[in-house]
Amino acid sequence: MEDNGRTLVTDREKATVFNRTYATVSKQVRNPKVDRDAKRRLKASNVRTCHECRGQRTGFCSPFTEEELTRQISQAQLQKSPGPDDLCNEHVKHLGPRARHALLSLIKASWQTGAVPREWRRAVIVPIPKSGKDPRKIGSYWPIALTSHIAKLAERVIATRLTHLVAERQLVPPEQVGFREKRGVEDVIARLTQQVQDGWQKKPCPLPTLQEAGSGWRGGPEVCAGSL
Repeated sequence: MEDNGRTLVTDREKATVFNRTYATVSKQVRNPKVDRDAKRRLKASNVRTCHECRGQRTGFCSPFTEEELTRQISQAQLQKSPGPDDLCNEHVKHLGPRARHALLSLIKASWQTGAVPREWRRAVIVPIPKSGKDPRKIGSYWPIALTSHIAKLAERVIATRLTHLVAERQLVPPEQVGFREKRGVEDVIARLTQQVQDGWQKKPCPLPTLQEAGSGWRGGPEVCAGSL
């Protein structure tokens, strides 16, 4: 592997170059003033009472149940590469009752406090070679981030709760189909096609000519708007 004419031999050299390359394209731009304002607003919002449950932790704000966790564990995909903690979904599926209870308590604590364990925010970056590209070039690889399966499980548990809330409150318009269960582009195409067909079935409204519409205008030929 090469980098600016220099041959990379050891894994450490390759990892260093990959790390520098990905850091240059993914580095977060920080603005101290904007960051301070954002932190101030976040701190102020944390002391407010939840508009959903009024601080009672009921309804959609209630703690997660064993059923919610079990449902997501049963739907977890197997034979997936692990994250930094080396835990796979196969490990999670074989957890006993006590271990599942401890895992549920961890997800509950993250949900109630808004804090995310540091390990959940870490990822292993794996460079995957691009098809048809020179494998000796650093730019011929695209990165894949492998995160904790436990973190993904917590995300699915929370996302399912929030998705149900959004659907019940009708917070998303029906035209939105992206990232929604049992919806797709076909629904939008079918709806648009039906609207066009309904439009053709309606009785056309008579349209005035441009000269009739503007009685004060006397320049140019008489044109029927319906023919445009």
